[in-house]
Amino acid sequence: MVLCKTGVRFGACPGRGLALHEYQAKALMDKYGLPTQMGLTADSSAEAGQSAKALLSKGAGTVVLKAQVFAGGRGKGSLSSGLKGGVQFVKSPERAAELASQMLGHRLTTHQTPAEGLEVRKLLLTEAVDIAREFYLAIILDRTQGGPCIVCSREGGVDIEEVAKTKPEAIRVIPVNIAKGVGVRELAAVCETLLPTVESALPASAAGLSDRQKKAVYRSLCAQLQDTVKKLYQLFEKSDASQIEINPIAVTGDDRVVCVDAKLGFDDNAFFRQKELFAQEDTSVRCPRELAAEAEHMNYVSMDGNVGCLVNGAGLAMATMDLLTVHGGSPANFLDLGGGATKEQVLKSFELLTSDPKVQAIFVNIFGGITRCDVVAQGILEAAQLCNMDRPLIVRLAGNNAEKAKQILSNPPKGLNIHYVQDFSNAAKTAVEIANRPQRLPYTLTA
Repeated sequence: MVLCKTGVRFGACPGRGLALHEYQAKALMDKYGLPTQMGLTADSSAEAGQSAKALLSKGAGTVVLKAQVFAGGRGKGSLSSGLKGGVQFVKSPERAAELASQMLGHRLTTHQTPAEGLEVRKLLLTEAVDIAREFYLAIILDRTQGGPCIVCSREGGVDIEEVAKTKPEAIRVIPVNIAKGVGVRELAAVCETLLPTVESALPASAAGLSDRQKKAVYRSLCAQLQDTVKKLYQLFEKSDASQIEINPIAVTGDDRVVCVDAKLGFDDNAFFRQKELFAQEDTSVRCPRELAAEAEHMNYVSMDGNVGCLVNGAGLAMATMDLLTVHGGSPANFLDLGGGATKEQVLKSFELLTSDPKVQAIFVNIFGGITRCDVVAQGILEAAQLCNMDRPLIVRLAGNNAEKAKQILSNPPKGLNIHYVQDFSNAAKTAVEIANRPQRLPYTLTA
């Protein structure tokens, strides 16, 4: 994640939220009357050929095939088939089908994907547009600004994170009063940034026009851009979006403003009033453990480490992950049980954590306020037996009846490998050491 000089974050949507594929994003944008290219999807090479034929028959001179994966840099990526680029240009249905066969079912690797890449399961085919000028435009919900803001730059069609690092002055952030929405001031600021002068806005094809004609084209482009920003904000507001990123938004050779690429993200908290939108989620790209946790109303995020974490309270959970990192370890997950820690919750958590093959040890860190630590300790023992726990458990229980909890855990049933450590830092250190050992040690009790 990168911050520009104003403090706005680039590279991640706030929160985890819902993300849509480009084809889904553009379908939603079409409902708001936003200018996008003609487009069709394909799940097979034969369908890609048919879609390309349909687009070519409607006047598209060139058709673009875009791999639908949640990652940037698709055009510069590489596929496991050997094909270079997750964005391809074709002029015939036959070529579209040929390239689709080298994309669908194969893994695309870019600078934003995991090392193994992401499987391409769907293609978006669109008409190619004659881009004369390309810009960056986004509406994001930003905590540093205390609400929504419009982010725009004349450096479009490139990685905005890189622009934020190397040329932050090229990015303008325009705060939006959430009570008033986008008005004349904000629209004028966008045009002033992206289309500052007649000459900077017009495509090269306008060179032969008279000054009067140039000004007319310029006014038209400004009007189109402002209309696009207004509609994007309507979409942003009505769909509970947390991020709308158009990169690039382009001026074409025939004097149109077009949203060429789009990334949309939405707030999970809006699920109750955006059910139709959330029903479009592509769960095939989600971690199965996250989906299982979601079904049980558990707050779980999978990570890359080998220490499983079971904690009550988001603040304590984050502190636990931080301390594991301080001691040279790496958490396998974020898991917040909330205020309680019942036997049933612990059992479901253990089943979830042990389903992750990366987890070599589990750190249970519970603070007992209203929750009694002795009840939690008994629940840990019962849950561990019920799920046939085969990983070492490092347990720290602090607060209400912690001493009774220590007594309960000092005599665990045979077969359970439990390390009770009262001190927070020592507990985290013990978890890291045990997770990194080649062989698991038998139960020990540490004061």
